[in-house]
Amino acid sequence: MMNKNQAPVMTDFLRYIVAGGSAFIIDFTLLIFFTEITSLHYLISAPIAFIMALLFNYHLCINWVFKYRIYSREKIEFTIFCIIGIVGIFITEIILAGLTPILGNYIIVKLIACTAVLFWNFFMRRHLLFKKK
Repeated sequence: MMNKNQAPVMTDFLRYIVAGGSAFIIDFTLLIFFTEITSLHYLISAPIAFIMALLFNYHLCINWVFKYRIYSREKIEFTIFCIIGIVGIFITEIILAGLTPILGNYIIVKLIACTAVLFWNFFMRRHLLFKKK
């Protein structure tokens, strides 16, 4: 049973999963497009796709996912949002570079990386940007 302090976190997390899932579809589709269609290396394609999905995700986070915003200045908020996302890119790149040679399939490894980055992004963004003061 959840206490009343956990309920807003769960609501935010469920919304974040929907927003993150939508961003994931953009990220994953662009990763495959850039890698398979334009022949970019997957370590180049991954951050390009991630950044495009990051912009989409920011829009959903500020307009739908989170009820509270710590910063009134959007530039500061967006900068912190992006820094968290950039750390997510590094987490993704480390996982891709480390596991793709072992598992032999960058797509499967991307799914693993996305799960790790989902938790990183949600908890860091909620704590640093979108919690009740």
